[in-house]
Amino acid sequence: MALPDIASIADALRQRPQDFVMQDARLRQRNGTLAFVIHPGGSVVAETGSDGDCHELPRQDAARLSTAFEEWQRDFWVSARVNQIFADQLRRPSIWRRVWYHIQRHLPERRGESALAIYARAFAGPEPKGRRPNDDPPLRHRPRPQRPTSGADLPRARLLLHLNE
Repeated sequence: MALPDIASIADALRQRPQDFVMQDARLRQRNGTLAFVIHPGGSVVAETGSDGDCHELPRQDAARLSTAFEEWQRDFWVSARVNQIFADQLRRPSIWRRVWYHIQRHLPERRGESALAIYARAFAGPEPKGRRPNDDPPLRHRPRPQRPTSGADLPRARLLLHLNE
């Protein structure tokens, strides 16, 4: 496929910037099959249609197109992209996301818990009154340490008994 006149593409890029888009790091004209890959050094590769042919443009055409591209990017594309990102942030959430937010508002707040702890609590039954779910059991419910039967553990057991009394 023969390449179209690059001067007309550069002029169209300046006069009708809304007719061009960036897709996959390629400059494309809407409803067109021609794409341009513009490298930072000033070289330009033209990709044509579905057959995947690539042609490097001559130096003069590449310079003209890369200059027009830099102007297009500075004057049109950056502001259009910023506006698109800003509009995406203001867009109303989808119905599923709104349902999820509604459900979350009515769930009790359980931060820092694993899924296993939440699952276990669901089947554990009611919690004792006056106790929050993540608290340790009160001290009076802890079993007292047993006296050791062997003489080797006697000093450690005395210390434990002394600390718990």
